[in-house]
Amino acid sequence: MRPLILMAAMIGTAASAQACPTQADLDRGIRFGVDGDSTEVFTRGEGPGIVTSIFTNGAGERTQSLLAQGVYLLEARSLEEGDAWRSAYAFEINADEMPLPVPGGQASFTVIFSGDGSFSQERQVFRFGPATQTQIGACRYGMIPVEVEYGSDEGLTDVLHYLPDLGLSLFVESRYDGGVDTYDYNSVEAVE
Repeated sequence: MRPLILMAAMIGTAASAQACPTQADLDRGIRFGVDGDSTEVFTRGEGPGIVTSIFTNGAGERTQSLLAQGVYLLEARSLEEGDAWRSAYAFEINADEMPLPVPGGQASFTVIFSGDGSFSQERQVFRFGPATQTQIGACRYGMIPVEVEYGSDEGLTDVLHYLPDLGLSLFVESRYDGGVDTYDYNSVEAVE
């Protein structure tokens, strides 16, 4: 009887491990639950080194982001009719040539920003923290924290959690003069 219990436990462990998405699931999509009533779905983008994210808030409003290497914001835009806004960021190098986060490393770029019909230039600095792990729902992933500083707004720092096993980053915090906004990613699943 004992071998049957052990085998059942091993099958249950394998099933729960298989339930955690991998980078291969980017082809169909990886869905995260955010703050209890929002979702964010990541998919492989249309071009080398591009990951697409669609964030849907609790009211059903959607925003799409394009991320180079799953980290660097190239474009953000509303998918809502009547609320057509778009911001774009042009980096010095191609998306698939941008550096992946390395624990303790750093990357900085001069970026051209366009939005609302105007252009500006800023320096963006990405600081990669020590490798650690994070728990999202029942899934555990390796994680590298990323702090992003913007030369055009010295009071603003964004914090991302880069998940190397998935090839994407989660926007978890925004610090600014007078406050902090945080986002809790509490579940993850492959899109069927």
